[in-house]
Amino acid sequence: MNRERQREVERRHAGIDRQIANIVDAIADGVATTSMKSKLLDLEREKQNLGRELQAMAAAESIVEFHPTAVTVYRRQVSELQDALQSDERERHEAARIIRSLVTGIEIIPTERRGQVELKVRGALAELLNLPNRKRERRLTLQ
Repeated sequence: MNRERQREVERRHAGIDRQIANIVDAIADGVATTSMKSKLLDLEREKQNLGRELQAMAAAESIVEFHPTAVTVYRRQVSELQDALQSDERERHEAARIIRSLVTGIEIIPTERRGQVELKVRGALAELLNLPNRKRERRLTLQ
């Protein structure tokens, strides 16, 4: 439904651009009426509103949502990890096992900006973070 609405808004936005261009061309050709000015202002307002709606849709896409079961499992594992880290040597070995089950690899990639790096996480944690991106086959990069 969101994708459908986004396509609809994009089509309307493009249509408004064409209408505005036609009115501007008519004005440039010397055909200018009061109703054209009014229509142009209405179209400009609608274009701004649609632009804001498209920006909001893009921002909403970047929100990471987790599957409720995945979040529950992750919370349980983190809780077990905290308990294990505060216990004896045997329990700390258990903590290391839990960490290994969550993260199988971390790749550190320097960025162009000084002092910043990108982290690519592999393992269960990476899978949790990438659940909403699987359909689009994008990788989530942590900063």
